[in-house]
Amino acid sequence: MKAKATKDNLARGISIVSRAVSTRSTLPALSSILIASDGQRLRLQATDLTKAITCWIDARVDEPGALAVPAKTFADTVAAIAAGEEIDLSVDTKTGTLLLKAGRSKTEVKGISAEDFPIIPAGDQADIWSESIEMVKADLLAVIGRTTFCAATDEARPVLTGVLMQLKKDSAVLAATDGFRLAVANAPLQNNGPDIRALVQAAALDDVARALSAGEADTVAIRLAKSGNQIVFTAASVEVIAQLLEGQYPNYEEIIPKAPLVTVEMAAAELRTALKGVDVFARENDHTVRLTFGANSLTIRGQSAETGWCEAKVAARMTGAEAFEITFNAKLALGLVGAINPAPGGVNSACVFRMSEAHRPALITPAEGNGYLAVLMPMRVEQKTKKETQDE
Repeated sequence: MKAKATKDNLARGISIVSRAVSTRSTLPALSSILIASDGQRLRLQATDLTKAITCWIDARVDEPGALAVPAKTFADTVAAIAAGEEIDLSVDTKTGTLLLKAGRSKTEVKGISAEDFPIIPAGDQADIWSESIEMVKADLLAVIGRTTFCAATDEARPVLTGVLMQLKKDSAVLAATDGFRLAVANAPLQNNGPDIRALVQAAALDDVARALSAGEADTVAIRLAKSGNQIVFTAASVEVIAQLLEGQYPNYEEIIPKAPLVTVEMAAAELRTALKGVDVFARENDHTVRLTFGANSLTIRGQSAETGWCEAKVAARMTGAEAFEITFNAKLALGLVGAINPAPGGVNSACVFRMSEAHRPALITPAEGNGYLAVLMPMRVEQKTKKETQDE
C-alpha cells in the first residue's frame, strides 16, 4: 500500500477506533489497528471481539494494501508529527512493516499480516444485517447519555449491565436499571424499519456515542444482525458493531409508580447544586440524604459522625400533602437529576418528583415531559428518637 493522508485526519481516525482496542488480550491482533486502503480512502479498524469500530478517512491511495500495527505505537507516532503535516504511508507486506514519512522524519512500525486480523463485516452487507432504521444522531446520543449511567457495573446480574433498546414503529426507547434506579428515554425514528429489541452492554453504548459524536453525519443507521447476536451503528465515516448480551431483561414497567399521591416541582439546577453540597457530608454515610418537602420548599440534610452536617433548602411547589419526608442515596439521585438538566446553565429546567410513601419508589420526570422518566428507590434508615433529632 502507498497512500498520503494528513496528520489531523489520521490522528482523528486513530482516536475513534482506539476505543475498541483491547488492553487485556495477549493476542497481538486485538491490541492492533488495521490500516487498509478502501478506494480513495483509508480504513482504520479495531476490535476487542465484543465490539468493533471502523473509521474511514480521506486519503490519496496510489497502491492498495493493508497491515495491522500496534495501536499505541501507531497512535504515539502520529501524535508526534506536527499538525497539518502530510504523511506518506507505505506497507511492505514481505517484511510486515508500515513506513511513515512526514517532513524530515521517517518511522518504521512492525506489524502483523492483515490476514491475521479478525474479519469485521461491513454494516451494509444484506446477507448479515437486517433492514436499517434511521435516527437523528443528536437524538441517539441524548438517549444513550440519559440511560447508560443507570446500568449496573458489577457482573452479579449480567443483564443489568446492559441497556434495553426497543426500536418500534416511529419511536426508540432505551431503558437501564441497576436495581436501585431506573432511567427510560425515548426519541423519534426517521423511518419505519423492522422492530428491533436488543440488550446492549452499557459500556459499548458509551463507546458508540463517543465514536459517533466525532463523525460528521447527522443521521445514524441502525441494523440488527440476522443471527440476532450483534447490532451495528453506521454514520457516514464511522461504524460501530457491538455484541449483544443474552438473557431476559426485567419488566421495568412494573416498578414505575402508577398512582403517586404527592407531587413536587422544583428547578433541576437548584436541586442538583443542593444535592452536591449536602453529599460532601452524606458520602461518608453511604450518601444518605433526608429530603423533607413542605408546601413551598424542600430541605435536604446529610451528615457524618466524623466531619459534620449540611442542610440546604430549595424552592419547591408541593401538592397532595402538607409535608412529606423520604430518604435517598444522593449519588444516585444526582445522576438522575443531571440527566434532566445536563446543561450547566439550564436553570430554567424543572423536574417533578411524584411519590406515595416514604418506603416506595419515586417517579422523577422533567416538568416539560420530553420523553424521559426515572425511578429512584428510597433508602431504608432507622427512625431516630425525638431526642436524637433535637441533638442534631
